[in-house]
Amino acid sequence: MNETTMLRLEYDQIKTRVSECAFSYLGKHHAASMCPITDIRTIKIRLDETNEALQIIRHGASVPVPSLEGMEHILQLLGTGYMFSERDFSHMAQFIRSCIQLIKYMHSKADAAPTVSAYASSMYSMEPLLSEIERCIHSGRVTDIASKELAKIRKKIAVTEERIKRKLDSLTSRHRSIMQENMISQRNGRYVLPIKKEFRKQVKGNVLDESGSGQTVYVEPAEITNLQFDQSANMAEESKEEMKVLGDLTAMAESYNRELSINTETVGVLDF
Repeated sequence: MNETTMLRLEYDQIKTRVSECAFSYLGKHHAASMCPITDIRTIKIRLDETNEALQIIRHGASVPVPSLEGMEHILQLLGTGYMFSERDFSHMAQFIRSCIQLIKYMHSKADAAPTVSAYASSMYSMEPLLSEIERCIHSGRVTDIASKELAKIRKKIAVTEERIKRKLDSLTSRHRSIMQENMISQRNGRYVLPIKKEFRKQVKGNVLDESGSGQTVYVEPAEITNLQFDQSANMAEESKEEMKVLGDLTAMAESYNRELSINTETVGVLDF
């Protein structure tokens, strides 16, 4: 088909309209790259698929096509040595859950739409991967139960935090009359007391900052310095263990590279 005919048919506008209806980046890609088919057998297959898809939409609930949010980024980086983040795994888990839902939905439509539903039969549920992600990641954070070591470290953090808070409550009561305001502040992640500058020498500890006016100094009381050093060490341990958990999860996700790729491509085709 020559360019003049394509222009007269406003084919680019058709592609744009179809692309706007797609949910996923791959569905949009298929729409943007489509071109007229000349093989009569292929045309018939595509028309039959379109008719089946139309019947599904007309006579069923909305089709649970996954949006593929985050999956383009994930597939580009799988196997490159990149370690996925909590956000990446949240996207991955949502994708797998949506795939399971789509597989079940299409299975229920096998009689009414045998050709279209057959696409979903090539998809994978990947339940072991989903189960491990859900065990280790919740609400965008590595869970306490992701590893025994992490659970121990976070318990230490909670105990140390409680000891620091008790000390600070006691110090606040003792120094209330010389504090610029009756609240505890933080500087570089460390707790400090806002002391009026003229009373600085009445509080043992290090000045970590002062106000723009110079009337307030922010003192880390000597009584909690060691506790805060301990807490910094605890949090460094926590970060290290979280990285280990994410590294192990990444390795597991990489073992599902083929399944993730097939599911993503299949969703893109079904979306289109």
